[in-house]
Amino acid sequence: MLLRPEWDRTCADCQRFQFDDEEESPRRGRVELTRDGDPLPRATDPPCRRCPKVPASVLDVRQRTGGRVTPADAVEPDDRHRRAVEHYLACAAVNQFPDDDWVRDHARLIRPLARQADDRPLLHLTAAVRSLAGRVARD
Repeated sequence: MLLRPEWDRTCADCQRFQFDDEEESPRRGRVELTRDGDPLPRATDPPCRRCPKVPASVLDVRQRTGGRVTPADAVEPDDRHRRAVEHYLACAAVNQFPDDDWVRDHARLIRPLARQADDRPLLHLTAAVRSLAGRVARD
């Protein structure tokens, strides 16, 4: 959700539509559109082998056995997961976290991802400046 938009996408949507999942894309996680602005239907199998919703243990077994990873292997997040992330973001926005074990446990898991998500725009800017600097140096 924070770093991997695939988490908040249903397997059914991923099977129906083409998404921009390029790591450095500013449109990452969004459905690709046709020239008419309609969602672009998926023309290939969904990229289940790269989906963060598929547990690593399942990926290991499929890789060892030569099996295909399918949407049935994914663990879909539910409303509890979304509420935990939303609660964390709301607390972080005002820098006030309740003194509660549940909140501490979730913050411990979510905070590193939130920090990485905060750094992502800086990484995009750095990549753009490096690209521009390379062009200027060649000219």
